[in-house]
Amino acid sequence: MMVKPDSQPGDNVLGNFLVNPGETPPTTCEPGNPDCTTNPVPQLEDSKSMDPKSGSTVVAGQELTYTLTFTNKGAAAGDVDRVDDLSKVLDDATITSTPTSSDAALVVSDGTDGKITIKGSLEAGKTVTVSYKVMVKPDGQRGDNVLGNFLVNPGETPPTTCEPGNPDCTTNPVPQLEDSKSVDPKSGTTVKAGQELTYTLTFENKGAGAGEINRVDNLTGVLDDATISAKPSSSDGALTVTDGSNGKIDITGTLDAGKTVTVTYKVTVKPDGQRGDNLLGHFLLNPGETPPTTCVPGSDKCTNNPVTPTPVVPTDPSLPDTGVQGLLPILYGAGGVFLLGLFLLLGLGLRRRRSES
Repeated sequence: MMVKPDSQPGDNVLGNFLVNPGETPPTTCEPGNPDCTTNPVPQLEDSKSMDPKSGSTVVAGQELTYTLTFTNKGAAAGDVDRVDDLSKVLDDATITSTPTSSDAALVVSDGTDGKITIKGSLEAGKTVTVSYKVMVKPDGQRGDNVLGNFLVNPGETPPTTCEPGNPDCTTNPVPQLEDSKSVDPKSGTTVKAGQELTYTLTFENKGAGAGEINRVDNLTGVLDDATISAKPSSSDGALTVTDGSNGKIDITGTLDAGKTVTVTYKVTVKPDGQRGDNLLGHFLLNPGETPPTTCVPGSDKCTNNPVTPTPVVPTDPSLPDTGVQGLLPILYGAGGVFLLGLFLLLGLGLRRRRSES
C-alpha cells in the first residue's frame, strides 16, 4: 500500500480494523487492540505572499515585505525542508531585514547567498511564518527590473516565470524612467535676436513596469531673453503638458514599459535692448527643485545658448577706409600754400608790367 500525495488527502489517518463479516469497524483504534492499526499522516502546505501584493509595480527605494507561511493540516508531525530562491530578487533589490521565523520549530538562513533555507518539524495543526524585507535598488543599479521570487525544494531549479495563481511565487515589475532635453541649434551655440530655437524633451521607460512621470522644465533662464513662439505639445496622450506661460512647463502622466514620448516647443530670441542676461539657460527638474546656476557641459538635463548682440550699422555709411582720409589735412594744407604762392607770383607780375609801362 502507498500513501497518497498531499494533493489527494482524506482524513490523514490510516486506520485498519479486523472484524467479523457484517460488523461495523470502530471509529478509532484503541491502544492495545490487537485487531487494528492506525498511522497518522502529516499534510504540509506552504505559500508565499508580499506587501505590496504580487503583480503590482514597485519603484526604486520602495521596501517590500515577504511572508512565507507553513501549515501542517495533517494528523502527524511533518518535516519542512524548503528553499526560498532570491536570485531573481537580489539583482534588483537588497535585503533590509533578514529572515525571521515566528516559531523556533523552523530554522531559517539569512539569504545572503541568494537563497533562504527553511528547515524544521511542524506538529499537526501548527502554522509558522517566515518574514523578511528587501528594498528596490536605484535606477542604473538593477538587473532585469523584475523581482521574481520562488519557493522550491532543495536542488530544484526555479521556473523562469511566476504563473498566475501559483501560491509559491511572487513577481513585481519595476519601471526605469529616463529623460533628457535637447535644442536646435544645439546647446552651446550662439544665437541672435529674432532667431527661433526648438526644444525637445524626451521621456523613456526602459523598465518592466509602468512608471509615473512628474517633471518640470524651468524656463526662467529663457523667458528673460526669448518668447514662446510655439506652445509645448506631447507626442502621446500618455503625458500632459502645461503651456509654460508661468515660466515652467509641467510634464505629468504614466509611461508604460518600453514606451518613449517627446515634448516639443519653440522660442524666439527677443530684440536688442529687450533681453535680460543674454543667456538662454534651461533646466529639466523635479517639482520644487531649484535650478542650478550653470549648465554643466555634457549634462542631458539642461541646455545653454548665449545671445550675441546685433552689430551697430552707422547711420551715414562711408566708403571703406583706403588710407586717404588720414592724408586729407596734409593735402588741404599743401593746396592752400600752392594757391597762395600762385597769387603772389601773379601779383608781382602785374606790378612789373605796370612799372615798365
